[in-house]
Parts: sequence; structure tokens; C-alpha cells
Amino acid sequence: MAELTLTIKCSNASQTTVTIEPEASVLDLKAKISEVLSVPSAQQRLIYKGRVLKDESTLRDYDIQDGHTVHMVKGAAPASANPPPPAAFSAPPVNTSNLGALFGNSAGATNPLDPTSRMHEQLLRNPEMMQQIMSSPMMENLLNNPDMIRNMMMNNPQMQQLLDSNPQMRHILNDPAVR
Repeated sequence: MAELTLTIKCSNASQTTVTIEPEASVLDLKAKISEVLSVPSAQQRLIYKGRVLKDESTLRDYDIQDGHTVHMVKGAAPASANPPPPAAFSAPPVNTSNLGALFGNSAGATNPLDPTSRMHEQLLRNPEMMQQIMSSPMMENLLNNPDMIRNMMMNNPQMQQLLDSNPQMRHILNDPAVR
């Protein structure tokens, strides 16, 4: 069978191509990428069509096609063979006497009480958590339902503002071929 030529697009916007057999495992693909990009296989998170690829699966399992793009995100190096389970997420105590100062901060400053900021920091410290989230059945169902994603984006005021200021993005969101 003919080899697949895949574009590997990195999170820093660089990209490269690799050639591999369609029967190869995701771990084999990571080894090829490691040779080219010098990123250890254990630190690679590969994503194809919104799905995080699992090492033990084959490229054929994900129906990866010749000429397609696989996204690679570099994660943190594993700490040990058996890493401890992620700590339970808990919000810091709130000092109600100081709330005005916290929410009246200058533009661009991060708010430690903002759940989005805390979640972002948690995900940066624990890339495995992101992999677990992306491979969850709920997330797979969401990513396989472009109409739901479109509705969520259209109902978000910040996204609505972004789409209003960038008509090209609105076109992409509404184009069934892109979805």
C-alpha cells in the first residue's frame, strides 16, 4: 500500500512533512516526528480532525488520509513512569472585603478569582489533563457536531464581537465545507 505524506503543523505555526505507512501506529508517527523536530514522543500530543490520537491506535483507525494535516502540541516531559493523579481543582478562599479592588483591575491583568484563568493555568501545568478532556466521549461528541459548536460560538458575546469585526471568520464558521 502507498505511504501517506502528512503535514505536521506545530502549535508555534511551524510545519513539516513526514511519510509513513498507513498501518503504522500513532507511536510510530510520533517517532518519525521526533526524528524531524527533535521533540520526544512522550511530549507530543497529536490531534487529527479534533481528536487526540492514542499511541496504541493505528493511523488507519483514525482514517488519516494522504496529504492531510496532523496538529502537534508539545506537552511537558513526564515527571515519572507513574505520575501522581492530578490534584482536585479547588477555588481559593474569597476575601469579600477586597472584591472591589480585585474586579477593578486594569485591562490585561489576570484575575486570580477568574475561573477561566485558573483553569488555563491548571491546563498549562498538566497537559495530560487536556488530553483526558479532549479524548472524553463528551468532547468527541461535541467536536463531531459542528452545528452545536457554531451555536455556542454565535451565543458568546465576545465571539460575536470578534465575528462582527472579522467577516472572513464569520464566512468560515458558516461554510459547511470548512465545518
